[in-house]
Amino acid sequence: MGFDLSSEEIITSLSACRQLVEDRHLRPFLLLSPSAQKDFPRILDDHNETTPYDSVVIGLHPPSLSYENINLAFRILKSEPISHPHSQSTLYSTHDSPSDLRQSETPRKPVLIAPHTAMFRQVPESSDLPAGLSLGIGPFVRGLEHASGVKAEIVGKPTRQFFELAIERLKRMYPGLELNEGEIGIVGDDVVHDLGEGAKELGLGRVLVKTGKYREGMEKGEGVDVVECFADFVDDLLG
Repeated sequence: MGFDLSSEEIITSLSACRQLVEDRHLRPFLLLSPSAQKDFPRILDDHNETTPYDSVVIGLHPPSLSYENINLAFRILKSEPISHPHSQSTLYSTHDSPSDLRQSETPRKPVLIAPHTAMFRQVPESSDLPAGLSLGIGPFVRGLEHASGVKAEIVGKPTRQFFELAIERLKRMYPGLELNEGEIGIVGDDVVHDLGEGAKELGLGRVLVKTGKYREGMEKGEGVDVVECFADFVDDLLG
C-alpha cells in the first residue's frame, strides 16, 4: 500500500495468536494456510513428533476447513483419540498415550484459539463465483465451540486486549508521544468485528469505510463516522 513501516509497527491478529501460544507453551493443531504456519516455526520446532496436541488455532484458509480437519480439531478439543494405538501417524491428542510420552505428564484442558469471529468477508471474482460476500471463520469457530463445549479465546480485533496491546506498543515505540484513547482511531469495513467491542470500551475513534464487506445501512445505530474509502479518511485527517 506504499506505507513505510517496520515489522515492529505492525500487529496482526495472527501474531497475537502466536504470542498466546508461545506464552502458554502450547502445541497447536494449525488450521492455517502454509504461509501463515510459517509464523509458528519456533513453536513447532520446540516439540517432538510424539508431543500431543493440546490446542487448535483456526484461521481463514478454506482448504484447511475440510470435514476431516474440522473433525480432527473437534476430537482434539474433546480429548478424543486421533490416532490408532499401533498407527505410525504422529498425530496425538491429549487423550492418547504413546509409549515414549512421559507418564508423569498431566494432560491440560484443550484450548481453541481464533484471531476473530467474522461471519463473512468480501472476496474478489474467481472462476467459481463473482465478487461478493463469502463465509468467514466465524461459523466454523462457533460450530467447534458448540460441538466441543470449549469456549474459543479470540485474540485479535475487536477484543480490548488486542487494541490495548497495539496502544502499548505505540507508546513504547514513541515514548515522547502523549496520546489518550480519544486521540486514537480505528478504521475498518466491519462495524462489528473491526469497530465493536474493545474499540467501544476504550473510547477509540471509529471510522467505517464504504469498501470491502461494507453494505448499505450497516452503520445505522452504531455511532461511527463513515467515509467512502481510506484515502478520503486520510484527506480529511490531514485537511
